[in-house]
Amino acid sequence: MTLNSSTVSAGDAATATQYNNLRKDVLENTGDYGSTTGAANAYVLAMDAQITSLVEGQIITFKANFTNTGAPTINVNSIGAKTIVNGQGVALG
Repeated sequence: MTLNSSTVSAGDAATATQYNNLRKDVLENTGDYGSTTGAANAYVLAMDAQITSLVEGQIITFKANFTNTGAPTINVNSIGAKTIVNGQGVALG
């Protein structure tokens, strides 16, 4: 059985791989995922989602266009640069 967004039915059992593929499909197709531009630890992200402000704890999923070499920032939808932190709230760098 192959699971995707259109074939999940009540009672279906899913393997870990199938579940992870479905999660990836959802993340990449909700409009809250994008690739960055920018350079020198200053990522820039233009998203389809109507994000007009950022709040502490908000998760932004993106593919970085370069490897950071210091403390990186991200500017989402021209809101202003914010420090990028990991899942525990610790600044990267």
